[in-house]
Amino acid sequence: MTNGIEKEESSYRLLVLLASSFAAVLFIVIASVTTEPAPSGNTEILIADMLFDRSQRLYPFTIQNIMWLFFFICAGELWVRWTRATQEISQLDRQQ
Repeated sequence: MTNGIEKEESSYRLLVLLASSFAAVLFIVIASVTTEPAPSGNTEILIADMLFDRSQRLYPFTIQNIMWLFFFICAGELWVRWTRATQEISQLDRQQ
């Protein structure tokens, strides 16, 4: 059985997960609009190919974009853990 604090933290984690996933998709869309794939037969390395793999046929379903999605989700989880840790530290400081 969960108490109110655990429910609140779970809902906060879910909210941050959704927000970070939305931010990742928004980032990928903006990157898609602002970058162009390398022309076929070009051996030049472009930033769009390195960071987003724009030259692939299956773009936007590439390993790089999945990695960007995981990066944003993990950054959101780090945000949740950091805010929780600062709350715990402030509670410990109040009891001294």
